[in-house]
Amino acid sequence: SRSELTMPTEYVLAPYRSPYSAFAWFVLQRYKNEWKDKVTIDLKPFFLGGVMKATKNKPPGLAIPPKVRYLAGDLKRNR
Repeated sequence: SRSELTMPTEYVLAPYRSPYSAFAWFVLQRYKNEWKDKVTIDLKPFFLGGVMKATKNKPPGLAIPPKVRYLAGDLKRNR
C-alpha cells in the first residue's frame, strides 16, 4: 500500500448549494473505502452565488426553463 504522501490527490471544487454537487458527494462517500488506497479526494466547497454575482451571470438551472424541468427529474431519480 502506498503512503498517503505519495498518493495522488484529487481536488474537487464543488458549489455547495448545487444538487449535482450533492449527488457527487454521495457517490464519493459510497466508494471512499474502495478508493482509499488509490486516491485521496479533498473537497473544496465554494459559494456559486458569489461567482455568478461577480461574473454578472445567472445560474443556468434558474434561467433556462428546460433545465429546471430536467433538474426536477434528476432530484426524483436520486432520492
